[in-house]
Amino acid sequence: MTKSTSSNEPFRYRSLDKVAKEIRIIVLHPAHSQSAEIQCDIWHTRLGRRCNYIALSYTWGDPEHKHTILVNSRKFEVTTNLRDALCYLRNAERPSIFWIDAICINQDDIDERNQQVQIMRDIYSGAECVYAWIGCADSFSPVAYNLIQNLATRISAAILITLPLLFLPLPSYSFPILFRHNCRLSFLFLI
Repeated sequence: MTKSTSSNEPFRYRSLDKVAKEIRIIVLHPAHSQSAEIQCDIWHTRLGRRCNYIALSYTWGDPEHKHTILVNSRKFEVTTNLRDALCYLRNAERPSIFWIDAICINQDDIDERNQQVQIMRDIYSGAECVYAWIGCADSFSPVAYNLIQNLATRISAAILITLPLLFLPLPSYSFPILFRHNCRLSFLFLI
């Protein structure tokens, strides 16, 4: 078992270069267990620069239920839903690169938030892929799964996507399902 090298200090953002259309991305460290501590590093990059990242869209969830992760070895608070997404999405063997608004945008800096919202279309369209994390399973998950499949089969090829969706093989236990298609949007939820 490795000992955490975290500081008791909270994470502090370094300013973005707004003129250069700079954004932050995170490098999510690998872990073999979903219960392992979540660790990531934050980098600055310019929009348009060749950088393969996945944009994560998700519901923030209850802001009162927070969990601590490590960003650049410093404490950083995230909601339960984001923590769950990060636990599931991290690779066991290699780092993964993401753009996640709650981490990559300084939510306490109104000017930065406003500037980043203005370029959000570019952020999402510049992503290699976009995942939509719907959340953990509940009794309605099978209904949601069927609805998404049904809607996907009814969407015209003229509207952004070509069907069919690719269904990834799943083990028999309950964990998020990932749908991928060529419109660069994926849906994740538990059944």
